[in-house]
Amino acid sequence: MNRAIISFERSTLDNIHQYSLDLLSDTGIRFPNQKALDIFLDRGFKVDGETVYFDRESIETALETVPEAFTIEARNPEKSITIGGDLYRTAPGYGPPFIIESSGEKRHALLADAHLFYKLVHTSKYLDFNSSLVVQPHDVPAEQAHLDLLLAAMTLTDKPIMGSSTSERAAVDTVQMAQIVWGALKQPVMISLINSLSPLQYATEMIDSLMVFAFSGQPVIIHSSCT
Repeated sequence: MNRAIISFERSTLDNIHQYSLDLLSDTGIRFPNQKALDIFLDRGFKVDGETVYFDRESIETALETVPEAFTIEARNPEKSITIGGDLYRTAPGYGPPFIIESSGEKRHALLADAHLFYKLVHTSKYLDFNSSLVVQPHDVPAEQAHLDLLLAAMTLTDKPIMGSSTSERAAVDTVQMAQIVWGALKQPVMISLINSLSPLQYATEMIDSLMVFAFSGQPVIIHSSCT
């Protein structure tokens, strides 16, 4: 099903792209992570302190290596999904800390709520894959919440999952749990969300998580909703 909504003219998109290239080459992006900076240096990028500058040629060369589409393998092969081309895919919300009951009462989200939402995702014909943080449960310690949520996503649904990118540890745990289910990760079995940090930088935790998933051959969404 093609659920694409075209809201910009081609010329407008071209202008956005050109201004983006200008920002990347003239202002750069801050990466406060030495391992990431070393990778950029090894590949010939201009680095000044923690700021990396991206010239147009390097960006276009990198884009040429990106496939037009790829498949995320679900636990149930019949529910594997293709990302790319003209296809749009939908997932549930991400990270809400509160629940509003049918009575109007507002309360903190619990792990039991996450379990219920994952079951709804499993039965919905409108949702293609899971969120790794369908709610932020307040009844489990923050440092272990990703484990409980990943376990629920992997067992209560058989649709593709999202990885947890809240920290390097969470990303590593995601990959290791996925290996229990799928074995050697020879293909994408998840997609994960990497958030930028305003202005024009990335938090160390996001950079660490991005590298864990990239080195494991798992795709990520570079999210432009700055925090």
